[in-house]
Amino acid sequence: MNVKFSIDIVVDDELKKFVSWLLTDFDAQKESVEKLMLLKKPIDSIAHKMTARVYNALMAHGITQVGDILKHTESEFLKYKNFGRSSLIELIRLIEEMGLKFSTTTNIH
Repeated sequence: MNVKFSIDIVVDDELKKFVSWLLTDFDAQKESVEKLMLLKKPIDSIAHKMTARVYNALMAHGITQVGDILKHTESEFLKYKNFGRSSLIELIRLIEEMGLKFSTTTNIH
């Protein structure tokens, strides 16, 4: 003997809105966490992507995490000893590859 049960679940609009908000908020939180992890990433883990000149300048100025780079302006980097336009262009390209950018820009061309 086979018995079949049928259950109707009624979901009101408020619950649908709440679930939709929860999923949207989760995606936003996930993106925030991923960006925070990127900003906390040690410079040493990306050192192979930069010249020794850029790496040494970052270390000499206490820049040890990717997020530390963004705490400085492009013009501040140009004031570093042995850090010229070519080094700045390299650094800009590197952070852009990671989906980041400086908040202010300087005309370097």
